Amino acid sequence: MKNLLPVVILFLLPGCVVQPPASTADTTHLLDGSLLGITLQDPIEENIFALTPEMRFWVRNKIRHATSDRSKLQRLVQGLIDDGLLNLEYDQNLTRPAAETFEQRRGNCLSFSILFVSLAREAGLNATFQMVEIPPSFSSSGELVMLNNHINVLVTRIRASTSFHQNHVVDFNTAEYSGNYQTRRVSDNYAIALYHSNVAVEQLQQGNWEVAFLHLRKALMTDARVPGIWTNLGVIYSSRRFPAEAIAAYQQALQINPAFKSALVNLIAAYEA
Repeated sequence: MKNLLPVVILFLLPGCVVQPPASTADTTHLLDGSLLGITLQDPIEENIFALTPEMRFWVRNKIRHATSDRSKLQRLVQGLIDDGLLNLEYDQNLTRPAAETFEQRRGNCLSFSILFVSLAREAGLNATFQMVEIPPSFSSSGELVMLNNHINVLVTRIRASTSFHQNHVVDFNTAEYSGNYQTRRVSDNYAIALYHSNVAVEQLQQGNWEVAFLHLRKALMTDARVPGIWTNLGVIYSSRRFPAEAIAAYQQALQINPAFKSALVNLIAAYEA
């Protein structure tokens, strides 16, 4: 997940939580595209978990003769290793659905997590997404500064004995994961929203802000409780010279999480502007 920040360095006081002012804009107005001159197209419909026949055959072949969920998981992971899928060409700016990641062998942590969740569920395993609270890391593209987050997969209820079950973490980018980092499970809709938000950032990097808006709209229609997506929407409004709407989007992010620093930084910059 990438949250956009302006090119500005601010020092935030530790231990202080800034309470956001009440939002005065109707958030539905932020999503209709009228101010931006965007005519809403047919809604984006994309099943990011869809498997091709080749992928279904791959799963069946890998778990053949597996007698337990534990052996299914082991065989899936070993199959990924054997076929180079755990050595994907890592590209933090490339978020793709499961089928494209499987075919192209390229992607970021979200791409891999979508792929593994899809394969694991095809094998009958209980797989879900979890966010990992890694230390902040940043990358830049033109006038955009991106705050990078991390996501991986949790496979639950793997029987270790007759009376004991274990959860197992599957992580593509082990350099970003440590058992000491806090984690939290998130829903499929949350992951889908992150997917569309990431695609929006990719489109913004290419100057396609109209397409970026449509993906952010899809993200927020899928799960409107992700503050980073409102922040990214605010960046679009700010870049198109609609400061009141940008401020309203940042405020909405802060209504969800009053300590969300990306929204705070952008809100301060918007007020200063």
